[in-house]
Amino acid sequence: TTSLRIRFDTSRKVRSGRREVAFWTLQPLAASCAQGIASHLAITAELYRSDFGSLHKHLRTITVIEVPPGGGSSVWEMSGGFGSVPGGIAFSMAPADLCKQPKSYFAPADRALANTWFGWTVVPEPDARAILTGGAPRYAELLAEEHREGTESKSRQVRAWLGEYDRLRDRAKPLAPIQLGPEAPPAQRRMAGIQSALCLIALQDRFGPGPVRGALEPLVN
Repeated sequence: TTSLRIRFDTSRKVRSGRREVAFWTLQPLAASCAQGIASHLAITAELYRSDFGSLHKHLRTITVIEVPPGGGSSVWEMSGGFGSVPGGIAFSMAPADLCKQPKSYFAPADRALANTWFGWTVVPEPDARAILTGGAPRYAELLAEEHREGTESKSRQVRAWLGEYDRLRDRAKPLAPIQLGPEAPPAQRRMAGIQSALCLIALQDRFGPGPVRGALEPLVN
């Protein structure tokens, strides 16, 4: 067994609206960069709270943690270099690289925060776990992208998910989300997540966003 000691620069805390974002990085984060990222995450968090509710009443600070690359963790392997951790998100690039074009990382940061929201912040009812842990984070990510880039982003993202689903079918047999067990391989879990998200999007197209978000909220304690 090996251990890793990391000394973080913990002095960078940024307030945006009602939220505080705490950056835990190996090197100090530029003030302007930290403010831009914090402002974006605060807007995304408020969007998730207003749409899905169930934010833990004590979770007013979003933590952003720098994780050294490597080690085979899903945090580092996640597309875009972001991952979900309790109470916040983690990223695996150097702060200087993150700050070169922070807006280019907003989408993976929103995705990681959505996974945090439904994976750590809220507690799904057992029968709803397949929908919430698979489809709801992707659905929430899409809402954040629409808020940031406009409605055209939905069609673009749906096409991307359908393409990803077709590629994954060559690696794993499709399963309905409700049939997914804890031993399911990553490809099957990703496919089930896409299925759930597309179902929620189809329901939104048919009935509007209000009923869909209203139906999701009771599924969460």
